[in-house]
Amino acid sequence: MIALFILGMLLASAAFTYVIKRWAGVKKGKWFTWDYVNDRHRKLDKWIRITFIVPYLIYLVPAIMTGWNERAPWYLQTWALLVAFFGVLTLFQAFMEKKYSDNPRAYLATLGDGAFIIALLLIVIRSGFFGYL
Repeated sequence: MIALFILGMLLASAAFTYVIKRWAGVKKGKWFTWDYVNDRHRKLDKWIRITFIVPYLIYLVPAIMTGWNERAPWYLQTWALLVAFFGVLTLFQAFMEKKYSDNPRAYLATLGDGAFIIALLLIVIRSGFFGYL
């Protein structure tokens, strides 16, 4: 049942991405890839990911082993940190597209898609997969 639920969420996300990219006039990219605007974007994105992942992994081990994650304020729970990380990456992608992309509306598609995915994640996580977990 959960597999069908996750499949439905992926289909909803893919449909929204298709619609918003078509609306913004952005060419379709490859599935499950990250489109870099230029080499500087690739390097800065790598730096952002590393500076988040290393402290996150250091935080994650004791948080799970001691059970502190369940008692932590919502903004320090692992799901909130991951959603914030995705938000930062999306904002950075949109900034680089606005500044350097050939298509002036590409950043709108990125912002819309990122906002939809974050909203979907928050709804699913905060509802406990609508009672499945």
